[in-house]
Order: sequence, then C-alpha cells, then structure tokens
Amino acid sequence: MHPFLRVAFAGLALVAVSGLSGCGDNEPAERKAFMAFLQTYVLDKPGVHVPKPTDADLKSFGGYADHYKVITNFTADPEMMAIGKQMAEAIEAGAPRSLQEVLNRQQTVQVVRESLAKLRAPLDQKFAAAESARDALQQPPDLKAVFGAAFERDVGDPARAFRGALPAAEEALESVQKLAAFLNAHRNAVTISGSTVQVKDAKLQTELNALLQGLNAKGKQLQEHQRRVRTVLTGS
Repeated sequence: MHPFLRVAFAGLALVAVSGLSGCGDNEPAERKAFMAFLQTYVLDKPGVHVPKPTDADLKSFGGYADHYKVITNFTADPEMMAIGKQMAEAIEAGAPRSLQEVLNRQQTVQVVRESLAKLRAPLDQKFAAAESARDALQQPPDLKAVFGAAFERDVGDPARAFRGALPAAEEALESVQKLAAFLNAHRNAVTISGSTVQVKDAKLQTELNALLQGLNAKGKQLQEHQRRVRTVLTGS
C-alpha cells in the first residue's frame, strides 16, 4: 500500500500561518531553499510525496518552515488516516466474488457503509480548513506558485480523489445490500451452488438479473474511482 494511504488523510490540526515568515536579509535565501525543497522532493517526483525536512533544511527555510506545516499537518493527522483503509475495505466489500459471499458478508458491508458515511463531512471540513490556511499565507509570487503546486499535489488532488470515490463506494455497497435483501427474501426460490444460481420463477429471475446488472455497473464505477485515486497517489 502506498505510504500516503497509511499516513495521509488523518484529521487536521492545522495551524493557520499568516504573515510573511521570511524577514531581513536572509529572506531571499530562505525562500530559495524552501522553493528548491518543494520542487525537488515533491513536484519532481510522481504521485504524493510529503518528505520530512532535516534539521538543516528547516534552518535553511527560516520562517517558511511554518508554511510547510499547512501540508504536513493535513497529511499526518490521525483522524483522516481512516479514509485509505476504509476505502480499501469498501472496494473489497463492494465487489463480491459470488452470491454466497453477498450473503455471508452482510454485516461487514453494513459496518463499512456506516464508516464511510462518517468520513465525508470531516474530509470536506478539513480540506476546506487546509485551503483556508494556505490562502492565509503571505508569500511572494514565485513561492506562491511553487507552494500552491505542492499543496495541490499532496493535499488538493488526493482530497478530491477520495471525495469523488466516497459516493461511488457507498452506491456499490448499497447495491450489495439490495441484492442480499432479495436473496434473503427469496431463499426458498433461489438455489445457490458454487457459481451456479437457479431460479425457478421467471419474474424473480428478471429481478435478480436487474440487481446483478446494477451491482456490476456500480462495481465498475468504484473500480474507476479506485484507479483515479491510485493514479493521484502514485503518479501512474
């Protein structure tokens, strides 16, 4: 699993930093060092990278070291760490390999769906707070451009990718639950044997086919969002 899935999207303990941190004769050198760090270790690498500056790096950044916290506080907050883990669980639960698995994992699907429902609001709130903290920074135009690009790479793009994937995951899980409810309601009319399903009633067969088609469609949508998230995180 990509490191960002393990540590990013934790909650946000953002410290809004305003004011131009660099000052005096050292500001141009500090700004140059900070920009070089962002370019080399974030923007020049594919996907999400949130490197930890060395003590020497932090010293060279001067007051701009506080600006970097707008990114690192978001990507390292433990509350949002759940998103990557729970999205992986949703993808697995939303793509059952058999009808028997649909029946066997009903409780798991419900738990995962409830967990996902609790993630959307915190993600939206914390991403909005991160954007506000970024906007409060006073930066010269050259740094503002580089920092903004790094923020999008490590915060904005992943947040939007996960935010887009959450509805798709919820819809896929809902389709699984609808199919499970149908199978439970018609246990005496539906016979499941391995990968074989027998339905004697033509009307029920039509209903079952519609549910299966719906599940397949939602599963494909979820897989597409999964690919988008992976592309954002890994760059490929």
